[in-house]
Amino acid sequence: EGKDVAEQRQDKRKHYADKRRREATLFHPGDKVYVTSHPMSSAEKGKTSKFLLRRDGPYVIMSRRSPTTYEISSLENPTTPLRVYHTSA
Repeated sequence: EGKDVAEQRQDKRKHYADKRRREATLFHPGDKVYVTSHPMSSAEKGKTSKFLLRRDGPYVIMSRRSPTTYEISSLENPTTPLRVYHTSA
């Protein structure tokens, strides 16, 4: 009984979690993308994160490492990899 109740509750949680789930966007080598940046305020430099850019780029997809991880390069030097990014980042 306890095991059945736990499974029912887990199924119910999964049902509600899957309602908002989205499929990962599929990118291909050569696609241009923007990368989310996480700017921080700096009183010394007189910068406020509220007014800084939220995305960096554009960058070029070099290769796909996994279904959600990609290697990117800059537009100026498309043969040199910069970093590997996860699509949720």
